[in-house]
Order: sequence, then C-alpha cells, then structure tokens
Amino acid sequence: MTTKTLLIVDDSTTSRLLIKAMFAEIQPEWNYLQAAGGDEALNILQSTPVDYFSIDYNMPGLSGLELIEEVRKTHPQSPIVLLTANIQPQIEEKSKLFNSLCIHKPLTDDTIKQAEEHFSHE
Repeated sequence: MTTKTLLIVDDSTTSRLLIKAMFAEIQPEWNYLQAAGGDEALNILQSTPVDYFSIDYNMPGLSGLELIEEVRKTHPQSPIVLLTANIQPQIEEKSKLFNSLCIHKPLTDDTIKQAEEHFSHE
C-alpha cells in the first residue's frame, strides 16, 4: 500500500500544526506537508506528489477557493477539504462546485473524522 500525502494549507502556523496533529492521531502513516499560502502550495505541487488537500478559506493572496480552482487543473479528482470559520452559503456552494468538502472551524474530533472519511472515499 502506498503512503498517502496530505498537504495542509493555512496561513496560521498554529492551525497547520493543530490540523497535522489531529490527522496524525487517526492516520499516523500518512506524510504531512505544510504551506503557508496558495503560492507556496502550488510550488510544492510542482515537485511533490500530493493525494489529499486541507485548505483554509481565508488567507492572504489566493483565497482557499481560488487555490482549489488552481489545484483542480492538475488534480481533478483529488479529495479536497476547505476549512472555514466564515460560514456563508455561497462559500459552501462554490466549494461543492469544485467537488470539495466544506468544513467549519473550529475543528473538532468529529470534523477531522469527517474530513478523513472524505479522503478515504476517493
């Protein structure tokens, strides 16, 4: 079985570390990459295979939805989770248009499990 790689994109170092720790509890064998924004994430994708994406919505530069739109050009079927504290129907609708799962912050064990199930049903 091939080890899976999750790219965590969030402008908050604390959030990235928390997301990684929460996923690592249920998927310790995965590889975890981190990016502080959309441009850094796109640079990582040029040289590193990624299976799954956890993307924050509200970041400087590219928003989470803009990043998802770019990721879909090279990873059309990869499972993506959009994390947001900005609970607006139009964000959820756009997330669905890009075939990504929208999860609201703050993260809980249940929401991390929901994301992990989304990744596991690729």
